[in-house]
Amino acid sequence: MSCNKPIYAVILFVSLTLSISSVFGSSAMWSQTFGGIKNDLAYSLIETSDRGFVIAGITDSFGNGQEIWLIKTDGKGNAEWNQTYGPSTIFHLSDGLKLIETFDGGYAIASGTRFVKIDKNGNMIWNQTYEGSEYEHIHSFIQTKDGGYALTGSLVEGDLFYGTTDCWFIKTDVNGNLEWNQTYGETSFYEEANSLVMTSDGGYVLAGTTGSIDGGNGDFWLVKTDSSGNMEWNRAYGGAATEVANSLIQINEEGFVIVGSTTSFGSGYSDFWLVKTDQDGNIQLNRTYGGNKIDVAFSIVLASDGGFGISGYTYSFGAGESDFLLVKTDSNGIMEWNQTQGGAGYDFLTSMIETSDGNYVLAGYTGSLGAGAYDFWLVKIMDQSNTQELLLIVFVAAVLFVLALLIIFRWGFT
Repeated sequence: MSCNKPIYAVILFVSLTLSISSVFGSSAMWSQTFGGIKNDLAYSLIETSDRGFVIAGITDSFGNGQEIWLIKTDGKGNAEWNQTYGPSTIFHLSDGLKLIETFDGGYAIASGTRFVKIDKNGNMIWNQTYEGSEYEHIHSFIQTKDGGYALTGSLVEGDLFYGTTDCWFIKTDVNGNLEWNQTYGETSFYEEANSLVMTSDGGYVLAGTTGSIDGGNGDFWLVKTDSSGNMEWNRAYGGAATEVANSLIQINEEGFVIVGSTTSFGSGYSDFWLVKTDQDGNIQLNRTYGGNKIDVAFSIVLASDGGFGISGYTYSFGAGESDFLLVKTDSNGIMEWNQTQGGAGYDFLTSMIETSDGNYVLAGYTGSLGAGAYDFWLVKIMDQSNTQELLLIVFVAAVLFVLALLIIFRWGFT
């Protein structure tokens, strides 16, 4: 009987390794859906100081129809409270909205032309709208050093369908009262901004799309302004087809990184496109990621290891019609790993963060899961490098465990 003990140890080792691999090899740590029988579309996500999350989007299932919907969750995505604020002033559901955490621990949401300030428990403090004779839409905003806000997006002059669309940039005080506004664009072309950062000199950099420069159908557009919104310089990046910039980050004093979609470059109809520039907007590198169909990036984060997390939706990969796609790169934009999440239907990613534990949480809306046509979808993904490190630790521990058993079986029992 004793001669079989090493065999038992090997069986135990294999079973232990396979079971641990199945746990840590799974990319999704957890996922949650929220919604009713109609469309509920999540657009923006933040992590809170208690390591929970707040998701903001638009709901047709609750409230009075097409209202702003805010959900606060714990660290595993379980809902703690939710509130609706209506109505939303977006023109159509694809416009989305933006959420940030404010200096006082509360939240601010911009949707269409509506700007809402909320306390940490979801109670509305104030709301503002910025509307004139044109059609405006806020795509992104930040809180500024003086406690006010800088908001940017698009403004249509003239008819909604036949007018000229310009990039729109406004500055408010801490209560959302308008201090100044600027527009940038040519008289017969299309310009908009989808993301912005505040620079160390008190100015701003906006990223979006221009149809005025380089003769393309649309290019990535980077605009630098002073503290009053006066343009200092602008740069365009793209090819003969269409590029749309959706997200921007600043890397200390090194420069800027923009992501979005390109139909001029890459391997498919539309690919993720990353462009890195220096502080003056001069391009340093660019990379595409995607397959032979449509792949659109909406979000980028600077990862804790100096690389980038880029996310959006993909028709090229995954299990369904469209899926969430997360691409992790090194600091030079070279892909290290990627993950898809989704079901048999249509799943669209709109926002992503790197969490305080070094993993990633993705938000968007799913037609594959949940209760309705589309539901909010929140999914946490383990960083693949963390997975590999854990598996290595487990493997070494398992080997040592088996060696110890063999020694005990050989010399400890006679």
